Amino acid sequence: MLFAFGRSEGSYYIANGKRNYWKNVPNSLAKHLNKNYVLQAISFGVGDTWFFREAPRDGTNGSYCLSSAAAVYYPCVQEIYQSDEAINWVAFGPRGQYVVDTQEQVYHSNTDKEIVRQYEDGDAVPLRCASFGYEGAWVCVEDDGVIRSSGLSAKVQAALGKKAVRNVQLSANSSTTFFIEYVDGQTEWSMPSSWCSNIESIENISVRLDDPGAPGEQSVSQRIIFAFGHKTGEFCISNGQQARWRGIDDPDATARLKRAGTMQAFSLGENGAWFWRQGGSSSLSAATKMAYPEVWRICGSDQEINWVAFGPQGYYIIDTDSHIYASRSDTILRNYKSGKRVPLRCGSFGYGGAWVVVEDDGVIRSSGLSPTVLKMVKVGNVRNVQLSITDPDQCYIEYMDGTSDWRIPKRWHDDVSLTEGNLPTPSTASNNTNTGGRVPSAHTRRASIQQRLVPILHLLAPHRSPAPTQTAHQAYAKRIGNEQKLWHATLRRCKLGDEGRGLELCADAKCSLCQIIRTGFKKRFSLDSGMFGKGIYTSTTSSKIELSVLGAAGYSENSRASKYKAILLNNVVVGRAYETNKAMVGSTAPPKGFNSVCGLPGSALKYDETCVYDDDAIRPTYLILYDAKA
Repeated sequence: MLFAFGRSEGSYYIANGKRNYWKNVPNSLAKHLNKNYVLQAISFGVGDTWFFREAPRDGTNGSYCLSSAAAVYYPCVQEIYQSDEAINWVAFGPRGQYVVDTQEQVYHSNTDKEIVRQYEDGDAVPLRCASFGYEGAWVCVEDDGVIRSSGLSAKVQAALGKKAVRNVQLSANSSTTFFIEYVDGQTEWSMPSSWCSNIESIENISVRLDDPGAPGEQSVSQRIIFAFGHKTGEFCISNGQQARWRGIDDPDATARLKRAGTMQAFSLGENGAWFWRQGGSSSLSAATKMAYPEVWRICGSDQEINWVAFGPQGYYIIDTDSHIYASRSDTILRNYKSGKRVPLRCGSFGYGGAWVVVEDDGVIRSSGLSPTVLKMVKVGNVRNVQLSITDPDQCYIEYMDGTSDWRIPKRWHDDVSLTEGNLPTPSTASNNTNTGGRVPSAHTRRASIQQRLVPILHLLAPHRSPAPTQTAHQAYAKRIGNEQKLWHATLRRCKLGDEGRGLELCADAKCSLCQIIRTGFKKRFSLDSGMFGKGIYTSTTSSKIELSVLGAAGYSENSRASKYKAILLNNVVVGRAYETNKAMVGSTAPPKGFNSVCGLPGSALKYDETCVYDDDAIRPTYLILYDAKA
């Protein structure tokens, strides 16, 4: 939310992304506002003085403008404006008083030394906001949330004391008229009754719900991490093992992007904010404390952070192991009847206040999406969607079946195509933007059969597991998500499925194949010596299963003579996979915050392996027999 009181009575401006309303503003400003700019800052001074700053758009990082009246009433502000320093916001007061926040430092009028404090080295303490009010009142919020004020009414003081404040604006015409936005995105305000309906109409958000475009399509693990920056030309893409980026000049961020290992989350915010996660470690930039104080607070707790979405004006979504946090959470998030938050696959903020979240069942909740983006998210079952903060029609989408679709600047095309491992032929959407058709992302997880196993002798419908175990698996899959088709091979002590033998399960308690089909997988029968500990192992690659070595992913073995070998194709609930190329011998569960362990091919593993530790995570679906000598 953005709000500013005019210096004259009855004058104000309010905006919520692209939606705005103003009344009794100077004509010199109105001609700019009529162009429907999305603003990041606006303020009014005496004598038709005003300042505004645009949000980044169309190849610019946000222009800003100061009225010519400032040269008369606020000459020092005019001098700063004409310098090379980029201005973030301005607070105008009476009698030439001002506070100017630039990307370098905070300036203030000499009479306001008590408003802006200084460190011992003489630098001004950074501010989130400042405002001048009625009859000499003033307030400022420092970067750590400390509020300094003078002359405030009891009503304003009470509102400021409720919770952490991101922005406060005082009226110059009334001691009890104010607008406050807290760091969680909630607001509190006291206004003339004639303003209330207009303010409420701008503040209230219309939320759209869309069912997944293809709810039944095959599910594979997320392989692409994509982040739009809040500056034009800034982005990052990673396939987990290698990252490519442009416009990111923070050496701490680029050092993490270069690290060996599997990056699991990366996002960019305003004013140098970023979040990064790899394995069990995560990092926030120091700039996040100022730009997103609530994100800084939550990440400083003992909660394990999975991912963060940064929006404009300090907005955020944070996914942790135990909870989901969001600005204006009562609008963006939904609760079950029990009060527990509905889990999210992803969330993102876009240009002009747009936002989108994808719930765990694929339902899409959004506000302000352009028709172009809305059409793209409705095509398939979305796993991850990232919106551009600088262009309403740009986005990157990965679907549950491993395909992707994107509309991005043309100069990023090669980076994205190389990272995905494909080179789609995009259709030109404009002179500067390409749209990639739905193409497979790099390393999509699909169960594959090696050529030497084809043709398959029998593809047999599975025996049904007992109803209670099937129900337990279905409930587990619905709760955790990301179900995949993966292979598992084991000991066959009978000739189940052989020609003329039918599908009658044998009575041998030591026949692992029949026992798995009859009662399901049991972790207690697993070996302790597996690379990732005591669990149930599977693979996307059938050759791994057929190698007939005592590998964790299982082995196809007959104890009775047969020309055929058997493998099982299974529904495996992978959930959030912990990807590693290092052994975890002795483990009995995945690392905290994960539902499975995925071993990556490398020096220790020739083929991938996925290990689950819950019996309900896996059910056999097909029994396949093949000629081992073919």
